[in-house]
Amino acid sequence: MKGLLEFLEDKCSKLGLSLFDIEDAGSVLRVFINKPTGQVTIDDCAALSNQITNDPKVDEILPGDKLLEVSSPGINRKLSRIDHFKGAVNERVRIKYASPAVAVVRGTVTGVDDDTVILSEEEKGETLKIPLSGIKEARIDFKF
Repeated sequence: MKGLLEFLEDKCSKLGLSLFDIEDAGSVLRVFINKPTGQVTIDDCAALSNQITNDPKVDEILPGDKLLEVSSPGINRKLSRIDHFKGAVNERVRIKYASPAVAVVRGTVTGVDDDTVILSEEEKGETLKIPLSGIKEARIDFKF
């Protein structure tokens, strides 16, 4: 997977994009990208897709009948790495975590300290410190 990450990060940086995340769903490789200078467009997705599929290493990246999907992570993007949470400071999130039972909380990320997410919980107004290792699932919880 490390070789894949480096390959994709290199392709993204050449286009002025950044790799947000990847998801290998068996028959589909999903690549999620950000654009530091604005919103990800369909042209950005197409350009990265072309960069990947026209590379001589494409058979290593997309073996057999594996499909490639390139998109933005979306408004309710998944948060799984510490840098995702650092990028979500001051944003409303929904986190499912083990403490020791599974709990689901909503609140605002107020900080990230080492491998801990600091959350101002909505319901009780408490400050929670949730270890990244205990988080089962997290997403931006955008209120429309």
